[in-house]
Amino acid sequence: MMRQPIARFQGQATDVNLARREVNNVKTELVKLYAKHIEKSPEQIEADIQRPKYFSPSEAVEYGIIDKVLYNERGTADHGVVSDLKRAQLI
Repeated sequence: MMRQPIARFQGQATDVNLARREVNNVKTELVKLYAKHIEKSPEQIEADIQRPKYFSPSEAVEYGIIDKVLYNERGTADHGVVSDLKRAQLI
């Protein structure tokens, strides 16, 4: 799953503003790291993390957030949640 950083804070307006800036800095660094290692544009990464993005193992390889999927000796089928939902025609 990929998503943007989430923070909940309360307090004085100055404290909230500082926390907001810090979360924005973390998001900027996260986008830079994803863009560097996934080799996608920062704009594409920002668009993809606006809402949580879930991947099956094979989709994660396709997207570039993992290198490969290791299967055990019981089988080589994709047993991800997303593939199960697609198989059940729920998405």
